[in-house]
Amino acid sequence: MKGGSSRALTGTLEGTSYTGDGKIGGARVFDGVNDRITLSDQIPDSERFTIALWIKSEGTPGGGGALR
Repeated sequence: MKGGSSRALTGTLEGTSYTGDGKIGGARVFDGVNDRITLSDQIPDSERFTIALWIKSEGTPGGGGALR
């Protein structure tokens, strides 16, 4: 898996599945059991950087957070 920016990092997918329902070009599905993306390198030291992602929850709206 590779990110979409000019400074993209690569990673290994573990336990996730793919769905074509993503906003742009599909998405990964995390069911909360041993799912992760392991980066091949550390995030470079930087004074400023951004981590962005889109989350679609299948839970009850207002029923909790996206992360545990």
